[in-house]
Amino acid sequence: MLTSELNAVNTMLSTLAFHPVNSMTATTLRAEVSVAKNILEEVQRDVLSDGWSFNSETKVTYSPDTDDRIAISDHVLHIDATRGYNTSVDVVQRGQYLYDRKNHTYAFDTDLTCDQVVFLTWTDLPEVCRRLCMIRASRIFADRMDGTQATHAYTTADEAKARRDMQLHHALNADTNYLQGSDITRRQSVMNRVK
Repeated sequence: MLTSELNAVNTMLSTLAFHPVNSMTATTLRAEVSVAKNILEEVQRDVLSDGWSFNSETKVTYSPDTDDRIAISDHVLHIDATRGYNTSVDVVQRGQYLYDRKNHTYAFDTDLTCDQVVFLTWTDLPEVCRRLCMIRASRIFADRMDGTQATHAYTTADEAKARRDMQLHHALNADTNYLQGSDITRRQSVMNRVK
């Protein structure tokens, strides 16, 4: 069963023996629940910003608007022109628009093909990512709310293991060509690298 956002927040609350909640939709959440929820979202954004196979998109076409600007959705965490395409530009995101660093302009006269990393809602995350977010957020929550190192319900070793699991999940799902024979050989090679 997938870890729900409510499960993750209740796990965070349990690190400091706070009572669990039945819902996070109430308009008057306890202060520690609001803090836990904010930390979980902060960690989720941080983890997703690294760009994984499940939140990366390649060769996305963007078109200029009537002002020749290319607007970027607020769910885009990172964007860059796809290699081999758009060789006359060097784009970066500035605010909600693409900016061409090579030509020093926000104006584009043609479509651009870009690779991007996007923010996903909790329900769109694979379990391995939910677990990493929950463990890291629990550790940070305990640190911020209590401040003593003795309170860790999850250690940095737990977080490191969850991160290795994420790296393995990414490597196995990224469809990367390792120039090796069988899928079994590729999987073994990946597993050896993330241990």
